[in-house]
Amino acid sequence: MRKYKILVCIGILLFILPTLDSKDYIAKRVNAKSGLVMRERPGQNYKKIAIIPYDSKVMILDHTGPNDEFEGIKGSWVKVDYNGKQGWVFSGFLKTDTLTADNAMAIVSAAWFHLEKSKTMCSEFDYFPGGGIRSFYCHILSFISYADFQNLAGIPIFKQGPHTIDSLVLDSTDSFGYYNKDFAVKIRNLLIPDNNIFRSATQEIYNKYVQSLARIHYVTYQKLNNNKNYLNQEKRLYLKLIHEKKLVAYYYEKYYSFMDEGFFTNQNKNGYYANGGYDGNVVKTATAFWIRRHIDGTAEEFYKGLFKLLNLYDADFISK
Repeated sequence: MRKYKILVCIGILLFILPTLDSKDYIAKRVNAKSGLVMRERPGQNYKKIAIIPYDSKVMILDHTGPNDEFEGIKGSWVKVDYNGKQGWVFSGFLKTDTLTADNAMAIVSAAWFHLEKSKTMCSEFDYFPGGGIRSFYCHILSFISYADFQNLAGIPIFKQGPHTIDSLVLDSTDSFGYYNKDFAVKIRNLLIPDNNIFRSATQEIYNKYVQSLARIHYVTYQKLNNNKNYLNQEKRLYLKLIHEKKLVAYYYEKYYSFMDEGFFTNQNKNGYYANGGYDGNVVKTATAFWIRRHIDGTAEEFYKGLFKLLNLYDADFISK
């Protein structure tokens, strides 16, 4: 615990001092067998300034380069330091260095402190800082890949479902990922540092980029739990559609107005689009998320993590 507090204090100190950027330095290794080209500027057509050998260690200095694709691999351009030489490389050919406790903390800190600089790693459509949990996840990929995140967790993320070790399958019509309950416990301890110094330094970031998403997941969880008959009905229907391979695109649109006070009496009326003061596009995905979590048995553990986050950053909201 003492070591953790020292790391947090050092990271925050570096964040405050504008002339130092050590908080950005996340270790990566070159994953291209033939080496990785370093360029003068971010893009495949700019001047080559070095070839970084396979498995060489680099330090990430800047995550703000544009997205790109090379040989079917998606990534973005990042500025790195290699043995004192600085330039831009394609992140698709980088892998996270051995994930020590210090390196893991560096990744978590970078994700918090530089969320506003992040770019979506999933598609050209980007609703961040709006959008649901998937939009948020696509920005977190700026800092760590799904495969490296699984390595960081140290335990399986999912017990079953369509997802592979390297990627998530988000468009399956006949299955979905059943989270590992132990992962839900570990993730809340890893990503939500219970530290007032860290909280103070990241409060503004939370307010701008996380607050709306967290609040919507909180209120949808509460409303589902207060309406058990509806929750159980939707669980049965969801499993039936999965079993019959009939889970159609836009199925979650039915939850758009879930937070409206009259949802349970008016949900089947045509043209009923009220959202109860919350972003209906996020409400519908949050509602579906909690229905799946009640099916796989991890709802309570994910809710504990959410409550920890809100209690740390948004205590007035949950006390209402």
